[in-house]
Amino acid sequence: MTQPSPAAEQLREQIAAAIYEQAAQPHKWPDAHPDDVLAYGGDAQAVMAVVQPLLDRAERAEAEIERMKLLVAASNEDGQAIRMAARCAEKANEQRTRAEKAERRVAEYRDSRRRWMEAAYADRRTANEQHARAQAAEAANERVRAECTATLESRHSHQFRRDQCERILAALDPREPQPGADTKEN
Repeated sequence: MTQPSPAAEQLREQIAAAIYEQAAQPHKWPDAHPDDVLAYGGDAQAVMAVVQPLLDRAERAEAEIERMKLLVAASNEDGQAIRMAARCAEKANEQRTRAEKAERRVAEYRDSRRRWMEAAYADRRTANEQHARAQAAEAANERVRAECTATLESRHSHQFRRDQCERILAALDPREPQPGADTKEN
C-alpha cells in the first residue's frame, strides 16, 4: 500500500473536518472528541477512495498540459500548434467535468450523512421522550398502588372503597393476586 502524499492527507483532513462541522454544528473540528476524529476520518477516507483517482487523473492532465505546452513551443508549424492546443483544451475540459462530478458526489455523500445523523438524533429524542413518559406513568401507577394498598390494609376503610381499590389493583396488575381479593373458581 502506498503512502498518501501530504497534499492528499491534508485534503482527507479537510474533508473529515467539513463532514464533522456540518453534522455536529456548532462544534468545530479542532474540538472534536477522539472517537469523532476516528469516525469522521473513516468517512473522509471513504470519500478519498472516490476522489483520489480523480485527483491522480487531474495531476496527469496537468503534466500532459505542461508537456503539450513544451511541444507547442517547440513546434514550428502553426496548424500543429493549434491542434495540440485544442487537444489540451479538450482534455482540460474533460478533467473539469470529472472534478465537478466528484464534487457533486462528495456533496451528496455529505448531505446523506447529515440526513442520517438528523434521523438518528430524532430517533434518540423520540426514544428518550417515550422513556420519560413511561417512567411518569409508572410513577403514577406506584402512587395509586400505594394509596390502594394503604386503603386495603386500613381497618377503618369502607367496604365500597376497599372494593374499588381491589378492582384498581387488579387492573394495574392483572396477573398478581391482590391481598383480600376473592378468588372465584368456576
